[in-house]
Amino acid sequence: MAPPYVLVLDQGGHSSRALVFDAVGCVIANASEKVSTQYPAVGCVEQNPSEILQSLRDVIAAVAAQLGDRCKDIIAAALIVQRSSLVALDETSGEPLSPILSWQDTRHACWLTEKSKNQLPFLRQLTGLRANAHYGASKMRWLLDNTAVVHAAARQNRLCLAPLAGYLCRCLTEAKHTAIDAVIASRTLLTEMSALQWSPTLLDFFAIPQAVLPEMRASLADYGEIAVGDIKVPLRLLGGDQSFFMLSYGTQFDDGTVFINAGTGAFVQQWMPTTDVPQQLLVSPLMIAADPKNTVVVAEGTVNAAATALDWWQQQSGIVLSDEFWQKAELTCCRYPNEIPVFINRITASGSPDWLPAGESFFSTEAALPLKTMAVLEAIVFALQRNMDLLEQRKLCSTIVVSGGLSKLDIFCQRIANLSGKLVLRSSDMEACARGAAMQLLPSAIGDQQFEQFDPVVDENLCKRYQRWTAQMDQLSVVDG
Repeated sequence: MAPPYVLVLDQGGHSSRALVFDAVGCVIANASEKVSTQYPAVGCVEQNPSEILQSLRDVIAAVAAQLGDRCKDIIAAALIVQRSSLVALDETSGEPLSPILSWQDTRHACWLTEKSKNQLPFLRQLTGLRANAHYGASKMRWLLDNTAVVHAAARQNRLCLAPLAGYLCRCLTEAKHTAIDAVIASRTLLTEMSALQWSPTLLDFFAIPQAVLPEMRASLADYGEIAVGDIKVPLRLLGGDQSFFMLSYGTQFDDGTVFINAGTGAFVQQWMPTTDVPQQLLVSPLMIAADPKNTVVVAEGTVNAAATALDWWQQQSGIVLSDEFWQKAELTCCRYPNEIPVFINRITASGSPDWLPAGESFFSTEAALPLKTMAVLEAIVFALQRNMDLLEQRKLCSTIVVSGGLSKLDIFCQRIANLSGKLVLRSSDMEACARGAAMQLLPSAIGDQQFEQFDPVVDENLCKRYQRWTAQMDQLSVVDG
């Protein structure tokens, strides 16, 4: 009998990926396809549901071609998706009725701010989250109130307001009804902490009828079958793309370790009892099981514009962020350390712990392009550190483990080490989220992981810039808070 394989489909903000892991954790087939994002207005971030779906079908076909007859050895599949992206569907046909409102979309922020005024403790206590327009409830309300075809479908009892994962799962499995896992459902603000059902209290608060919501299941459940070549593979895991990077390391690290995954957005997670999580951060489930003893919950901080900020800066400046450019930028920064400005990143709403709405991004002073580019990168590092400062008030950090696309930059990892004063370990595995998902289906897929070490170096100029950045964020929090 051939050793088993597992397929992981990873649909993120920048691309869709398919990876096949073997029994010892080696990636034996993989494919990737970029996806586009549209910005029709300030605070509005959309993607095309047909394009996203086709990108997944393309990468599935690509790995099937790579495997050939070995497709029959795939025992199970996982689908991990942007957690808070949302789309309106015709529940009868499964066809989309709206663009995908990206997790970065905050178009209904003003409505949510007014709606949740004086209710923040109530919402935080029930959901573990903040009243934030990145999450699904305000997107659902906007679609119901502002989109005629969605309103008509609701009147005709054929509307489903589904997280993106529900739409993709339904189409890939050719299911007749839409289903979603409880972790992604939690990012709508419509479930209570780690629950497996929609909350009547929260549905009433946001005026969302349960009839327009998909069925909810545990993270590990029967979600149907996906065609891989001529083979039907059971889809056994559905979840959020950021839910699994921390799980990809198994038991290698103690609970003092902080994990950072930096891609389109950046996320900080640490094991911590729910009652200890700072109020400014999130109580975030990674896996929700039918048996509460098997549910996994962590403290989470979010930086909503990470790679997104660098993409924005490329468009603004016209530069190309190649390896050669970063090398030259680092040399320039070494020559002129006192001329690096501070960058205030408000390209999208800021995320934790300040929770500022989207606004004008700006540099503290004018500077040469390489210095300003470094300031944009440092703003991501500073936002991560601001979250880690709060975590360390509750639990000492021993080590920081980084993964994700931005971690490929040595200067990014070294600045995290220098600013935090902690040892930083960079995972050799750039697909930590996918591996973490694979391990839920095939625990041996942890493989032989390697880590590159970044020791902290005293950098007084970096620390001074962080202090200036922090003072500016404190001031904005007072003004916008």
